[in-house]
Amino acid sequence: MIIKKRAGSKMKSLDRILVSLAIIILVINYPINRWFFSEDPEPTGTFISLIIICIVLLRLIDRDKK
Repeated sequence: MIIKKRAGSKMKSLDRILVSLAIIILVINYPINRWFFSEDPEPTGTFISLIIICIVLLRLIDRDKK
């Protein structure tokens, strides 16, 4: 018996990876830079993580419309 994976399962795992990446970027950008390097957070890291979160939200909205 052959079990086929649905395309939706790939989308869910990709969304999880993107959200995890955004969280990692935010954590590195804010607390780790301040504690270990005494630097202010860079706006580029914040911008990239917010863009990733927006991409995931748009994908979730598009998936719910179908």
